[in-house]
Amino acid sequence: MKVFVTGATGVLGRRVVATLVERGDDVIGLARSDANTVALRAVGATPCAGDLFDADSLMAATAGADAVLHLATKIPRAARGWRAKAWRENDRIRDTATPLLVDAALANGASTFVFPSITFGYQDCGDRWIDESVPYGDDSPVLAATVAAERETARFAGAGARGVVLRMAMFVGPDASTTADARRGARLGRGPCFGPPEGYISTIWLDDAAAAVVSALTAPSGTYNVAVDEPQTRGECCAAVAAALGRSRLKPMPAYAVSRIGAGYLARSQRIANAAFKAATGWTPQIGSSGEAWRLAVERTRR
Repeated sequence: MKVFVTGATGVLGRRVVATLVERGDDVIGLARSDANTVALRAVGATPCAGDLFDADSLMAATAGADAVLHLATKIPRAARGWRAKAWRENDRIRDTATPLLVDAALANGASTFVFPSITFGYQDCGDRWIDESVPYGDDSPVLAATVAAERETARFAGAGARGVVLRMAMFVGPDASTTADARRGARLGRGPCFGPPEGYISTIWLDDAAAAVVSALTAPSGTYNVAVDEPQTRGECCAAVAAALGRSRLKPMPAYAVSRIGAGYLARSQRIANAAFKAATGWTPQIGSSGEAWRLAVERTRR
């Protein structure tokens, strides 16, 4: 299979590319720097110079591709996330580049388009499980671009091809920015999440997220949640990080810290159900609970 990948050298993309190459796929990665070109060649992928915001460039880059994986993001670090302009590039990738990429994929006859979305668009559901039937999206400016990208993926599916949206829970892994933020917060006595300790937080180990993207290449068109089997409360996740760092206790960060910057969705209680994607593909996460994911991530960054 010939697979075109945006975001091919990011924390998710490089895992996906390595898996695809290992299984024998012909992988083309969009490279926007010399460093990315070198990194892609090093793992056996073919770098392709291009511009996410130029229709002609994307048309040429996706020529002959059987599948397009739109993994590109530009998520700001936590210290800058309170500024609306820090999200502009990420929003452009989702609401401006995605329709151009869908147009190119359709024109070139690609059979599959996969977009990794986020679970944060669901409302606070307390301790109730959240499956794909729960309403998604609200008036948060950060989420608007994500909803637009999901809509474009559905447009691809509506044209008779396979369009798959993967609503990913919070990424956790040794090289995830969330892990570095968690270690910094721990120095102040705070855990890796915002909101009341009894609220649920759903995560996904980065290697499991990459495996889900690869599995999506054969999934029926639709929208699927991708998360651990056992989301845990923020209190339980804080305890797991505290144990990994040899601390007696850590408290979740207060909800107002994100509510005042328009990111109140980070403090919602979200117990995400992954049953639909597991049933559709046979995928299953190797790291089964939120607390275990946080513990492993923190422990591995201490080595």
